[in-house]
Amino acid sequence: RFVKSDCFAALDGETFDMIISNPPYIDEGEMKELMPEVLQEPELALFGGADGLDFYRRISREAREYLAPGGHLLFEIGWKQKDAVAELLREFIGEPFALKDYGDNWRVVGAALEALK
Repeated sequence: RFVKSDCFAALDGETFDMIISNPPYIDEGEMKELMPEVLQEPELALFGGADGLDFYRRISREAREYLAPGGHLLFEIGWKQKDAVAELLREFIGEPFALKDYGDNWRVVGAALEALK
């Protein structure tokens, strides 16, 4: 079952084995340098705050309540965000892992829910 929601607003206390997010992750500097075709997208779909991490922070902090025991939180990331997102997952979810895409760029960071520390 897939659920479309503004972060966790529509979940009403449900828990999931996996939460996958491709949040807006473009930072202020990158927003100024985007190609015109990318700017066709709404800013809300692109802009992730001054450092691009606003949604990662929010989702990482809140996801614990919505993950089943051992459930996974996975994020698509921008090419230079692996370490910062991994630290958020380490703090709020569990030990992170990262995966590269076919272009050999870091593309996914995730973690399985660990017991409270």
